[in-house]
Amino acid sequence: MLSLDALGASLASAYDGLMVEAVPERLGALLRRIEESEASGLDDDRATRPGPCDDARATGTACRLALLVGDVPGAEEAGALLARAGLETVRCRDPETGLDTLRLRGGEVALVLIGLPTERPGALDGAGLARAVATLWPTIHLVVAQPPRPGLRLPDAHLPPQAVPLDRGPELLAFAEHAARKPRPPVS
Repeated sequence: MLSLDALGASLASAYDGLMVEAVPERLGALLRRIEESEASGLDDDRATRPGPCDDARATGTACRLALLVGDVPGAEEAGALLARAGLETVRCRDPETGLDTLRLRGGEVALVLIGLPTERPGALDGAGLARAVATLWPTIHLVVAQPPRPGLRLPDAHLPPQAVPLDRGPELLAFAEHAARKPRPPVS
């Protein structure tokens, strides 16, 4: 006997499958943008503006995203550097929102930049998100921005070995350009 929750989940899954098959591509792109804006907490104005991914979908090429998660020092400058490298930036206010965005659009994400530390009792923190990205999306380039004061930094042992520490803006541009142009091969 199925519980009501299991039945609801099965119905939702079936409906999602029907929607994927029956929705024209342009409408599907709009739905993905709405889902993305809800997942990342963006305002309505940002969600309705066209971005590089809309152009990529229109031409049939792959879109490449960069997620900025949590309190990234110099987030505006980082976003500009990521855009310069050809990546569309999606801001995620916390690690849980970043994980939701990855679930929705993980195949399009080239780079995740996490501002550390984001310790939150009882919730996913920045180090946990870094480990999840390294495990579940190993082809995504992972960059962590630590605070400049050594006493506030998260020990490297809490981070996966794939996490690259970021100290300066020019390094971010190099990482972003590499992620945009040379995606990691899929894991076999």
